[in-house]
Amino acid sequence: KGAIIAGSPDGTEHAKYQEREKIWKFKSPPINRLHRVLVEELVYNIAVQLGFKDAVTTVVGRVNGKAGVFTEWIDGDSLWDEVNRYGDDFVRHLSKAFLKRIVKEQVLDWLVSQHDSHAGSFLKSNDGQSIYPIDKGQAFKYLGVKGDKTEERLSTEYNPNSEINGLDIHYVPIYNLVLKAIAEGKASLTLKEAWDEIYPVMKAVKDMDIDKYEDLLRPYAIFRFEVNRSSEEKIKNAEEFLKLARKRKENLPNDFYEFYTKHLGLKPDVYINDAGEIIISKDVKAVIADLVGTLAARGMSISQETADLLRDLDKDGIRIII
Repeated sequence: KGAIIAGSPDGTEHAKYQEREKIWKFKSPPINRLHRVLVEELVYNIAVQLGFKDAVTTVVGRVNGKAGVFTEWIDGDSLWDEVNRYGDDFVRHLSKAFLKRIVKEQVLDWLVSQHDSHAGSFLKSNDGQSIYPIDKGQAFKYLGVKGDKTEERLSTEYNPNSEINGLDIHYVPIYNLVLKAIAEGKASLTLKEAWDEIYPVMKAVKDMDIDKYEDLLRPYAIFRFEVNRSSEEKIKNAEEFLKLARKRKENLPNDFYEFYTKHLGLKPDVYINDAGEIIISKDVKAVIADLVGTLAARGMSISQETADLLRDLDKDGIRIII
């Protein structure tokens, strides 16, 4: 069973279907944006690989010969409820659990260059305890864009769809609002807690085998840039896209280091300042002093152990350890 439930200005059809016990949302974009069908499933598969156990099942399929993407139906309202209720101050009213989930999702969205995740893209469970990110159709839309205001940057000021959606808070990228509020102390989650939450996700990104990652992206890249290429495309071909995606994956830990420290103002326990100096907090100094004492008591080479420790930190692919 199925019924058209909505439509988008770009011509995308939205329908709701029931298959035995499951209900699915079906989206079918116009032919010139058919790559969005593939990218929704692609981002779901990447999320699963990164360990997002609550990723909403998303698969490519057909209805009456029309290609589209099926997303498991979440029977709940979106965070637009909070926006409608509290306006500009809605982030202050989000639970710590919700905020943790949102900051983790930002890592995935930056990896796949997805900048259309607004409050309506996060659905709440009926019990109000969980939220589920959906709608990744614009993933990779702005990857590689240069020379205008839509040129990508990891910033709470970046809103490439503003010419389409205006500055309506319902459609502003949710990370712009959430991370700004967290940095200003206007949320139930601290900046330090946010960093602790995203660190394992960044590590999972770094640990993904790059060749397998490119293999995952390649069918989408070939279809979008070689088979069903639109006149709007700025990337030359599939290989150029894969090169840009690879660079994004490799740079992601440092992108977030710069974002959290320089843009949001995080002062981590261990970090490198603009002069290249290693800055260590009092708490970490105490831990290191205790470690040095323990090593000395065991007759071990302190300088060698310290060198080994620093090498281990460097293996994390990031210049900050909490």
